[in-house]
Amino acid sequence: MAGEQRAARRAFRDALLAVGDRPGGEPRWLTARLVEALPAFAGRTPDVLAAAEHLLVAAEREQGGTRLVLGLRDYQAGLATVLWLAGGCELPPAVRARWAGLGQEEWESGLLVAKLVLSALESRLLRDGEPVPDPGRDQLRSALAAFGEHPERGADALAAEVVAGLLAFGSETPDNLAATAHLTAARDGRGGLRLTLHPSGVHLGDLLAAAVGTPLPDEVLDDLPDLGQEEWDAVLHLTALILTALESEPS
Repeated sequence: MAGEQRAARRAFRDALLAVGDRPGGEPRWLTARLVEALPAFAGRTPDVLAAAEHLLVAAEREQGGTRLVLGLRDYQAGLATVLWLAGGCELPPAVRARWAGLGQEEWESGLLVAKLVLSALESRLLRDGEPVPDPGRDQLRSALAAFGEHPERGADALAAEVVAGLLAFGSETPDNLAATAHLTAARDGRGGLRLTLHPSGVHLGDLLAAAVGTPLPDEVLDDLPDLGQEEWDAVLHLTALILTALESEPS
């Protein structure tokens, strides 16, 4: 069973990284690969299957080119865009009740880090048939891949690489510096290495998963008035599963 789970995690992680590795890839094929790999990794529960049905790889036009993004099937918005709009929203009471030591600052940091990770999984911009160089994106993607594949390198070193990648990709803005100051890595109860918020000790994927079912923030509705609760829950659930897939397999 452990070997099968390890293989399923790797297959889903590879499917995620393939989106960014193939700027000119076929969105339909990339979507099908993700939708097949996600339940194999996370389990074929009704919640996971429902979340997978919302997942879509789409080509978005920007800056005179196109970029492949992770988005929602029935709503034209990227997962990263929805999380970006949620930045600054209040820590949901249900999440606060689960972790008494978790504060507003860590909640906002978790959303921002998750948004940057999702953005890095998108492809480089394809302009005139050629990918535009994006060294910060490449650095973060390499750090995320190493985090899941080489836990033997140690929590501190891997966390430092992810933080450096986040700042290289997102730039050293005050918000990004504040958010990454809360990011570390820690082993969970099964020995897996996970991205973790400091000082609360809440794992990043668990934070997003705990927010599923909480009310859709006004900050998101202001820009996406037609987005529904089901789509908001799908964004949170998919993000939690993606973050978990990028972490190391329990030892």
